Amino acid sequence: MSGSSGYDKLLPETRLSLLEKSLKQTDSLLHSASEEGLLIDAPRLQLKLSELTIHVDRLAVRTHRAATLYQQCGEMAKGLTCKILSTHNQVRLVLAEIASQRLATTERRSNGQAVRNVLSANPAAIVVRHSREVPTPSVSIPAPSSTRQASGADVNNQRMGPVVPRNVIPTLMSTRRQRQPLAMNTS
Repeated sequence: MSGSSGYDKLLPETRLSLLEKSLKQTDSLLHSASEEGLLIDAPRLQLKLSELTIHVDRLAVRTHRAATLYQQCGEMAKGLTCKILSTHNQVRLVLAEIASQRLATTERRSNGQAVRNVLSANPAAIVVRHSREVPTPSVSIPAPSSTRQASGADVNNQRMGPVVPRNVIPTLMSTRRQRQPLAMNTS
């Protein structure tokens, strides 16, 4: 169902075909990387991909039920295209995770092989790297100015900050200035 305008790219049928291609590509990459032992958590990725496959099948049912252009536009207005795009993004995330795990495992293996090659050619080439310790700042709590211990009765009556007599507090509150609106200079 191909239209002459650019809207055909937004139709559920078009988006679904792209999603199904991406899903097949992800599935084949998952199986090949899993067989090669390049994935750290292949079972989790297989489970996620099987859940996405079921979801794609549900979207495909809705898409194929809309046989005419009018029905396709109606499904698009109901959000089917957005759901397909969202699922496509999830498939892409799984594909990216497979690719990154595969790359990390391949790099780890190739680095290990390179070290083995160097050591087999020259056993004296062993390099020991020392980690530099980063000094951690020490936190010191200043000691009180007086070193005498307060008695149990004094501990409950101790206050933090300056002591203000109670009869001064209302006086301070009453002497606060009220904010006056600024006079506009109209000249």
